Amino acid sequence: MHPDSSVVYVLNRSKDRAVPEAWMGDAAVKVLPLHDLSRCAGVQRGSMYVVSDAAAPLSVRCPGFPVDRGTLACIPLSSGECVGSVHLGWKEPE
Repeated sequence: MHPDSSVVYVLNRSKDRAVPEAWMGDAAVKVLPLHDLSRCAGVQRGSMYVVSDAAAPLSVRCPGFPVDRGTLACIPLSSGECVGSVHLGWKEPE
């Protein structure tokens, strides 16, 4: 995989915020309130979720990695419970 941008979020010790620990490219990087990370489709499902074309009218939007076009993969990180997530983005769809 060679994404154009990515970010890795890890929950802080009190588990009230998701902190960006690593990123690359032009990813929008900020500390997220916990409720934003819990609305990520990958975190909700507990498995990888791929949006093949973010520009499609009914595509799922991820608050942890907002994109208007291209492809997005949301991958939860867990160790018995969710501890963070990895988001990968490509500028071109599919």
